[in-house]
Amino acid sequence: MTAPLLPMHSTSLNNSITRGAAIKCLGALLAIWAITAWLQFSGHSSPSAISPAENVEISPTVLDGVVPETSSHTEDLGLENAVPFAAPVSVKKHTDRVAVIVEDRPLGNLIPVILHFHSVLGPEWPVILYTSEPTSETLLRSAPLSRAVAASDIEIRHLPADTVFNSHASVSVFLTSPFLWTDLAPYAKILLFQADSIICSASAARVDDFLDYDLVGAPIDARFGSGFNGGLSAAADAPREWRFEDQWFFARMRELGQDVELAGELGVRVNLPDQETAERFALETIWVEGLRPLGFHQPHRWQKEHMDEIMNYCPEVGMIAGSSFFG
Repeated sequence: MTAPLLPMHSTSLNNSITRGAAIKCLGALLAIWAITAWLQFSGHSSPSAISPAENVEISPTVLDGVVPETSSHTEDLGLENAVPFAAPVSVKKHTDRVAVIVEDRPLGNLIPVILHFHSVLGPEWPVILYTSEPTSETLLRSAPLSRAVAASDIEIRHLPADTVFNSHASVSVFLTSPFLWTDLAPYAKILLFQADSIICSASAARVDDFLDYDLVGAPIDARFGSGFNGGLSAAADAPREWRFEDQWFFARMRELGQDVELAGELGVRVNLPDQETAERFALETIWVEGLRPLGFHQPHRWQKEHMDEIMNYCPEVGMIAGSSFFG
């Protein structure tokens, strides 16, 4: 029986195949050596290839002052040098304090001011805008504001349909009416701000630092009244001797503080700041040389000669130039 024929290769062909295979193997070895050298040089070498003496302690990621716990199995897995992953911490909104602005006009600086207050106050602070329905529709054309509203960082509430702000008195009537304070329940601390007020991102102080007081605002120059200015307007339903509702609030607070019997009956204890503390909170009609307050109210109107100094410290006041309630 004839043996089956096997394929035959010439000697030169066999030698060519052998050389090609050798070159490929050598190329693979060189590639592996190059990768290994790069890993060792850049510090990415495998943990198992590092001796204990060469281990470098790496501090774990710290988030909000808390060092995340690492897995108890890291030593078994040779991951003692691994940096643990810190998951994002969800923000818990304050339920006892809120920042509020009342404005029914679609002012050009309204959106920047609101977003600025939200940014500086921090994500824990709820921010509420009271405005008319037509104005809210106009404002929500802004992508950044719409995004903040969708994320529940800023809330828009509509004013009662019969609300009209056409004078100082009308503003104060609203601010001293039950509607606003009932609607804001159960918030116990309320920061009222307007489009002509600003808080400074360079300030070392925070609004939270002043929340132990029952009322605080920029001290009012004696030529214009007494107490603290809230950046608000005249009150029609306040006693005749008080022209502005913020001065009326101050007078009532002071009266409660001085009338021990009445305070006892109401079960309240009034805590008002001294002038120096109030000046650290905000400046308006009174100027204090060298002071860096938390905020300003109408600085372009009351502190024209100090605007260069104010702008160097708090450039955000540029957002409120020319903005005020009825001048």
